[in-house]
Amino acid sequence: IATAEQSVSVPALSFESSKALMLSKTLNATASPNPFSKTVQIAVTVNKSKNKPNVSIYDVNGRLVKVLSVKNILGNMSLYGWDGTDNLGGSLRNGFYFYRVRLNGEEVSGRLTLLK
Repeated sequence: IATAEQSVSVPALSFESSKALMLSKTLNATASPNPFSKTVQIAVTVNKSKNKPNVSIYDVNGRLVKVLSVKNILGNMSLYGWDGTDNLGGSLRNGFYFYRVRLNGEEVSGRLTLLK
């Protein structure tokens, strides 16, 4: 188990586990509440692009568990919600998961903690 200051490396993925805002030239993303028990909201701000970001959830082994759809758009901010289920609707175990936001070759990521 990683602490808040460690990086977590999983096959083909590397995520910084800090809860702080992840910055890039085009993308910013935050997740709250984190840890969460029912639903976490991931707010993605896109600067200088009209394209929609792709938001995915991965487990600690680097396995894609869920592709999220945008729930609401407020100006340049897109809101995504995740309820702790996989793409088939199955409930996932407590633990660490990672979100990855991709747009136009850039990406940001962060750690989520699911506690049911």
